[in-house]
Amino acid sequence: MHSKNKKLTIGIDIESHVAQLIARQVKKWQGLPLRLHAPESYHISVVQLGWVHEDLVNDVITALTNVSLRQEMLRLQFTEIAPIWKKRELKGDLSHANALRCVGVENEGLKNLYESILKELGMVAEPVKHFAPHITLGQMRANAWQEYDEQNQGYPEMRCDLPFEVDVSAITLFEHTVIEGKKEFSPLEIFELS
Repeated sequence: MHSKNKKLTIGIDIESHVAQLIARQVKKWQGLPLRLHAPESYHISVVQLGWVHEDLVNDVITALTNVSLRQEMLRLQFTEIAPIWKKRELKGDLSHANALRCVGVENEGLKNLYESILKELGMVAEPVKHFAPHITLGQMRANAWQEYDEQNQGYPEMRCDLPFEVDVSAITLFEHTVIEGKKEFSPLEIFELS
């Protein structure tokens, strides 16, 4: 039998009423050069595992079970929807933005969760000083933004305040798939926190 890899993300599922609140705000940008994610796929990303061999998925599940037994519930605060740039010097130019995200306030508990997941999985990463929650709402289409700028002489305002809180009582192992050209994040396993 031929085994395969799964593209996995460890994150936090959000309730449907929160996803709909965000989706209502994002709707005004639908005609812009963005690949928007479906509201059902919105989640708070904690660790991107990338491609994981099917034989190793049970090891990930065991590690997340161990982490969840030690992890207390969290409350995360979000503040706004805004584009994200990888290079700060290009900030403001939407043709160099990577994604549209709902961003939150730095959270020490979330940072500790991130570090304990990496440690449990035996993954080595650079220590992080700051860890703020985020929900990726879509990817920017860089070339299309350049054309948009030429046709419209400038970019639209793509930022809005959106304060809300999320209570975190579980972490989720998501499988990332593409179905009919749309990115989807399907829960594989849910781990209740202590």
